[in-house]
Amino acid sequence: MKLADQTPDSFESVDRDATVVTVPIAGVRSFGAHLTLGAGLGLVDAVVGRADEELGSQILVTPVLPHSAAPGELFHHLVHEGFRRFFFVLDSQPFGGVAVAALAKIKLANPNLSLAVASVSQLAGAGDMDESLVLTSILLYIAPDEVDGRLLRADALAPVPPMPFLISLPDELSADGFPGDPTGSSIEGGRELFERACQTLTEQIRSQAGPYVFTESRK
Repeated sequence: MKLADQTPDSFESVDRDATVVTVPIAGVRSFGAHLTLGAGLGLVDAVVGRADEELGSQILVTPVLPHSAAPGELFHHLVHEGFRRFFFVLDSQPFGGVAVAALAKIKLANPNLSLAVASVSQLAGAGDMDESLVLTSILLYIAPDEVDGRLLRADALAPVPPMPFLISLPDELSADGFPGDPTGSSIEGGRELFERACQTLTEQIRSQAGPYVFTESRK
């Protein structure tokens, strides 16, 4: 069920202890010349939307939030309202982003909260697959109009210079700072990745478990 669709009365009746508040997080930014700036918004919305269809009252879905607003005021309001279980779904691997750091700080201060976070690539079990390939393939499947196949290219990638004492980064990044080579993207590959991401998210919310922030895998 969607938070934005609730009335004050229906919102008050939502089970605070059992419901998993699911927060899709995405950025309006460049993911490569072949994708629109809002491609990440549609990606997380589609994956979380499928979980919403499957789980009904077990899930309370917030609107898509920008990275800069996560977890933010809405999260703190929902905690104040008594919700204790949250799952954050990111459009791309955070690489130690602000949202993940904020969640870790909140978890330390509120050990009774169940906080889980995963990117779509992690939910899809994409492993070491280039994130640009994952994102582009899924969008070819769910929203082909978002992808300009004429602009798929890998020639903009450049090696990342060594940076000691920082978190692990991809070996190559585009000029826009996005990792990976999207040229092998396909509709069939996108279908498999999307279905796997949706299934994993649904299973983890149903069991109220998931990749908790302190054990989140890093590349």
